[in-house]
Amino acid sequence: MQLSQVAFLATLVVGVMADMHHVAACTGTDYVWGSDINSEATSCACWNYQRRNTGNNWWDKCPDCAYDGTYCNSKFKHIGGDEFNYYCTKKCGAKNSIAD
Repeated sequence: MQLSQVAFLATLVVGVMADMHHVAACTGTDYVWGSDINSEATSCACWNYQRRNTGNNWWDKCPDCAYDGTYCNSKFKHIGGDEFNYYCTKKCGAKNSIAD
């Protein structure tokens, strides 16, 4: 019984962490393949994500987010794809976002 509970919890943790990223960027196109990086929007989104504090989930804060001139980086995978896309498209004027 305990083994099945451990396996279930491990599956949940892997599922939650599967959408976390080390690197993300905003793009100027609506499609992913061959997209162009929108540096200004990426800087804006990274700055906003770094200041994010919306709860206690891993993706709710990004204390290690840093913009390197091209990408927003998080050594400890704090970047949530949906959350970063929100900042790119709704707050920083990009059409889309990409992440590793």
